[in-house]
Amino acid sequence: MTTTTTTTTTSLSLSRSKSSLATRGNSSSAFLELEELKAVTVDRSKHPSGIIPIINNVICTVNLAVPVELRQISRLCKNTIYNPQVSAAAKMKLRSPSATASIYAKGTLVCSGTRSVRTAKVASRRIAAIVKRSGFPVRFRDFKVVNIFAQCDVGFPVHLEAIAVAHARYSLFNSEISSSLSYWMLNPAVTISVSASGRVSLAGAKNRAEVYYAFESFYPVLEEHRRYY
Repeated sequence: MTTTTTTTTTSLSLSRSKSSLATRGNSSSAFLELEELKAVTVDRSKHPSGIIPIINNVICTVNLAVPVELRQISRLCKNTIYNPQVSAAAKMKLRSPSATASIYAKGTLVCSGTRSVRTAKVASRRIAAIVKRSGFPVRFRDFKVVNIFAQCDVGFPVHLEAIAVAHARYSLFNSEISSSLSYWMLNPAVTISVSASGRVSLAGAKNRAEVYYAFESFYPVLEEHRRYY
């Protein structure tokens, strides 16, 4: 069987991505990502919907293997804040790649704010190196991705009440509490949030493949309950 690959991203997919990217705080990085997306072909064998969810945050953890003194780190490292009355962790900002780290006294590092697993690992290594230069013999151990956040726009409104009724076992929707429907997928363990306008957010995946698989598995449900009025 021959795999059919579209040579260009459809205008609908781009419009979905534009609306998704427009909500982000960092306009320059969003623009660059959109420009990159324009050049990406959509492999329909992997993305039957023609939509590629955009990863906007990867959260990972690292074991530094030794306890650290947070006050010393905040004093010696740039862009680092430690206020024990506010948080048990020291917060460090990394410019390149852009990331935020929470460093705990027991030697746990939590890194967030990157948009790929590879970048998350690079950022975590650089932060560990900065901590090491502040006087602690840290190691880089047990790197683990704990959560990936992604989003996209399907380009059409959705009947949330109908999804909640048809998939009552795995979904929750209460318009008095939230304007979005939550759907819990078991395999992979991903939580999907859907707005009536068709905006989709995914959380809980551990890699890019799980993000794509979860979305493509749920997309037929969205099409089935598409709102035409």
